[in-house]
Amino acid sequence: RALGDEVAQSLGVSWDPEVTVGLPMPPGASVLIASDGVWEKMPLEDVASLINDIEDPQTASFELVEAARREWPTTGDIDDITAVVARVPRQVCDATPSTAAASPAPELMVMTPSVYHEVTV
Repeated sequence: RALGDEVAQSLGVSWDPEVTVGLPMPPGASVLIASDGVWEKMPLEDVASLINDIEDPQTASFELVEAARREWPTTGDIDDITAVVARVPRQVCDATPSTAAASPAPELMVMTPSVYHEVTV
């Protein structure tokens, strides 16, 4: 919520994103960014299992958003529910700076930021 929010900075929130280059991403790895509308209702293990069981990132994003929505009450306030699933293509073996430019871009699908979790299922 604070990306680019200079007002929140006066409250101690960093609006300047921290960017890390070169995170180890093995072929076939999934990256998930999801809003608290997902994390407040679904355990990490369930989320990881759901997205890893679905090969297509668009379908995985959609199913995750739908699963989180089912966990919220049918009436009353519902938090935003957003999910981004990206997949590292299985043929990518080395993401060093010298080969990163030649590597295909990961598949990416945005449904509707956010927490980074590394999960092995």
